[in-house]
Amino acid sequence: MAGKDLYQLLGVPESADAGAIASAYEAALAALRASPGQGGADAAHRKLALDEAYRILSSPKGRADYNRRLAQARNPVPVLHAARVESEGFPTGKAIALAVVLLLAVGAWYAKVRADRNEAQRLSAARVAEEAALLAEREEGRAEQDRQSAERNRRIEEMRQQMWEQSARASSNYNSAIVAQQAQMERQRADMEQRRQQQFDDVQRRRQEQDAQRRLAEDKRRLQQLECQNYRAC
Repeated sequence: MAGKDLYQLLGVPESADAGAIASAYEAALAALRASPGQGGADAAHRKLALDEAYRILSSPKGRADYNRRLAQARNPVPVLHAARVESEGFPTGKAIALAVVLLLAVGAWYAKVRADRNEAQRLSAARVAEEAALLAEREEGRAEQDRQSAERNRRIEEMRQQMWEQSARASSNYNSAIVAQQAQMERQRADMEQRRQQQFDDVQRRRQEQDAQRRLAEDKRRLQQLECQNYRAC
């Protein structure tokens, strides 16, 4: 805003009312946001200038003070000339004293204007620097969030891999247990079949022995009968 007419900055005449000033301010902000060529520190500086212009012109007291300073800045010489004309009837010493006072007043006003302008520039630069710092802080926060998100994803992937390995080991152990159980059942079945065969063989052997004993007893009886018939000893 340094050295620029606030009315020209908003694009309104000096006779514009409060509604026209507000509309011009909103339109200027909309144009600033919609312009693709605006960005960075220049856009922030222009927005601060628009905010400052609207703040001054939307206030009746601020606008009156600004209009007075604007009129004095545009035409400082006639003020001195009028003072000199008014002092022509005075003695020379008084006219000189009045001129000196007016010059001092004009110098003080100009110094105040320059101080206000420098202060406005300082505030604008401070705001721009603050916004840049906030932007850098946001970027740093976003980078930290990305890093934390990547770390969470890595941990989730590690947990998923561990769960998969545990599931594979459990499945392998389960299959091994099933195979071992089947082998044990086969061994038990073979043992049972062997015992049944052994029992069957034992029964057959006992039957054979019993049959042999019966045949032997029958042979003995027949032999005795033959001996009795031959010798008539029975």
